Amino acid sequence: HMMDAELAKAKGKAGQVKKALKKATKGRSKNPYAVYARETAGQSNPGLGRLEQLGKKLKTPRLQLDIAKAQSDNGKLVEAEAGFETLLWGQAGAPDPVETVLGWIDLLDRKGESDTARTLAESVQASRPDDLRPVNQLINLADRNDDEDSAAKWVTAKIRLKKKSRKAKEANAAKPAGT
Repeated sequence: HMMDAELAKAKGKAGQVKKALKKATKGRSKNPYAVYARETAGQSNPGLGRLEQLGKKLKTPRLQLDIAKAQSDNGKLVEAEAGFETLLWGQAGAPDPVETVLGWIDLLDRKGESDTARTLAESVQASRPDDLRPVNQLINLADRNDDEDSAAKWVTAKIRLKKKSRKAKEANAAKPAGT
């Protein structure tokens, strides 16, 4: 049923997503991944309190990442650091390694280690030049630290990446179906 939910989500069919997740969460042995997916299907960002409630019952890497990010955003830096360390070093099957590392970078910046955070974010961006997420993180770091030159550099890079992505999509759309 989780696969049905993922397929429906990719197609943008919210009703089918809800039905598939409801089927996946029925019965005695509930799939924690399905329970968390069902919880977050209706809303984009549940609050920290709700995430922590779910964290007591469910232990999924995606939920732990969301809790650590929310804690970082809410100024609970010590708790967020512990959560990120668990995800980075102790828990197999992290939901998205790049997203986890970018969350860790954001935490470092909030703790006052801006130079280290910027250096790490630039390393991630260099290793993934076509990924917008590291560029967005670098823009956020520059904005938070009032670094106008870096902000301008990374906004320009973001525009170039979006333009490149748009051209690639147009080229793929222009190709005949048989090639």
